[in-house]
Amino acid sequence: MTFYDFYAVFLLTVSGLISVIFFNSIFERRKKLSYVVFVSLILNLIQAAVYFLKIPALNLLVYVGINTLLAAAMYESEKKIALLYTLVLTATMMLSEFFVVTIMHQFLKVDVTMLLDEKNLIIYSVLCKSMHLMIVLAAKKWVLHRRTGHTYDNTYYLFIFFPISTMILLSALYFIVDHLGEAESIILMLAVIPLIISEFVCYVVYDHIIDKNRRIFLLNESIYKRELQLKQYELYKQKYESSRIILHDIKKHWGIIKSLYSDPEKAEKYIADHLKSAADKFMYTNNEVLNVILNEKADECRKNGIRFSVSVSTNKVNKVSDSDLVAIFCNLLDNAIESSMTCSSKFIVLDVYEVNAAFLAINMTNSCEHELKIKKNRLLTTKSDTENHGFGMASIGKCIEKYRGDMDYIYDAGKKTFSVTILMNFEDNV
Repeated sequence: MTFYDFYAVFLLTVSGLISVIFFNSIFERRKKLSYVVFVSLILNLIQAAVYFLKIPALNLLVYVGINTLLAAAMYESEKKIALLYTLVLTATMMLSEFFVVTIMHQFLKVDVTMLLDEKNLIIYSVLCKSMHLMIVLAAKKWVLHRRTGHTYDNTYYLFIFFPISTMILLSALYFIVDHLGEAESIILMLAVIPLIISEFVCYVVYDHIIDKNRRIFLLNESIYKRELQLKQYELYKQKYESSRIILHDIKKHWGIIKSLYSDPEKAEKYIADHLKSAADKFMYTNNEVLNVILNEKADECRKNGIRFSVSVSTNKVNKVSDSDLVAIFCNLLDNAIESSMTCSSKFIVLDVYEVNAAFLAINMTNSCEHELKIKKNRLLTTKSDTENHGFGMASIGKCIEKYRGDMDYIYDAGKKTFSVTILMNFEDNV
């Protein structure tokens, strides 16, 4: 193998990394990024082996095949969709090659036949990969904005400048390399490799920082909303206490009215049946915050025609902080209400109890007519905006971690129900 053959293999590796960047913007990964990159490199060894056969049509066919396999195996994608986006990726690659040829021929007055020379072909290939990277980076920004509404700030355009600067440098190198010896040409081409690698390194670092900062922002926003909810429930609790005082006073008045009835037994039964239920029907639990939450969600269920059944048979809920109660029960019930509203049979059953005197158990079952995505015991959001949703369940997860807890999900396709069970450990406090 010659130096130019090794350089061609390097460029095929670059092409594989561009594919990973493209698919990352379209699909959700099934594996870690490092594993996906490793698989991409292995697949590109196959591409490299085919490349040495010097059959362009076969090269293109294998390119489509390995990228379809990469998308279908490493990402949450059906085979047909993987093939479709691979064809889009292939089209952008061919478009980049067309742009480079056009620019070199029309503006730089380069004879296209000279590109068949090994040294010139390598430079042309690097130019094409740089152009392809620029197109994919621009496409990723557009796809992310269309899918989530999220936009990068203007510093993102600096990364499009990287491939542009590489293209300018290589265009100058094209006119120099013909006047150099073999050794000097090889040294110049080797010097280009760190520049190409730096493009990918800077992109990965920048994208990781932006993604991390965005997730921190969304999580902080979720925490802020939880705090607002807690304040709102404090107000509800005050109103609730005022209502109970009024009901207590009404009961005294009814006691006086009772003596005025001609049939005291009938009057007493009437008062017992109606006033007791009026005073106690909102008492799901002696925990005031949880009681307010359950009452609010019960009202919401009534308005939406959802049967809401609640049983709280333990006082261990008092060992959970108010903010955590809000995060856990509000998110659970909000998800259940949202799911049940789309069902023909609408119901939610919530059971809160203790297990072996050490664990607080929360079991909720609700109607659900669309199968939820559960991956590695992690519930994936079914909303189209996967980037900005799913923090409700993440918030619940953070809360139960404080209590050495665990959470499991079950979807029953036959019964069309979704169940979630949470266990929190209070063994040290038994």
